[in-house]
Amino acid sequence: MTDELDDLAAEPDDDAAPADDVDHGWADADTYDGPCVGGPYAGRTASSRFPRGFLLVDRPNGRAWVYAYAGNVFMCQGEASPLDEAGRWTAAEGGDYDVIAYDEVP
Repeated sequence: MTDELDDLAAEPDDDAAPADDVDHGWADADTYDGPCVGGPYAGRTASSRFPRGFLLVDRPNGRAWVYAYAGNVFMCQGEASPLDEAGRWTAAEGGDYDVIAYDEVP
C-alpha cells in the first residue's frame, strides 16, 4: 500500500491548473453596495460579493457582526450583542456572506 501511495505522489498531475489560472468567478460577479445601518460601520458605505451581505470581523478583540443586505442598505444584525462563536463560524463558513476585516478608520 505504501508503494502505491509513493508512486501516486511521484506522478505529476498534468491536468492541474496553475494557481494563477484558478477562476473563482468573482471577477465577473455583481457587487452589492450600500450604506451600513447600525453596528460599528454605521454610516459607512460597504460592498459585498454576496447578496446576503457580509460578516464584519474584529479578530483581535473576538467580535463579529452580520450586515444583511436589504435591497440598498446593509442592516447590522445583533447590534446589541455581537454574534456568539457558533454564529460567527456558521456565517464565515457558509459561503452566503463576504468576510470583511474590521478597521476602525472610516
